[in-house]
Amino acid sequence: MTEEFLYFKRHLSELEKRYGGEVIAISDKKVIAHGKDMNKVYEDARTIVGNKHIFVTEIPKEKELLIL
Repeated sequence: MTEEFLYFKRHLSELEKRYGGEVIAISDKKVIAHGKDMNKVYEDARTIVGNKHIFVTEIPKEKELLIL
């Protein structure tokens, strides 16, 4: 598993509260971009970190079920 995915798993409850219903991009153990449109979030993240590894995912709202 990547560091970004592990960060996502460890901080899911915090991420749900802050970014519930949005798409986020994680790199270097932090959220670097977020929004409603996955393509835009990905493009923004690429602009910020270039070719570094990023993890992009939709954050469920707090009451939605997430299956990993």
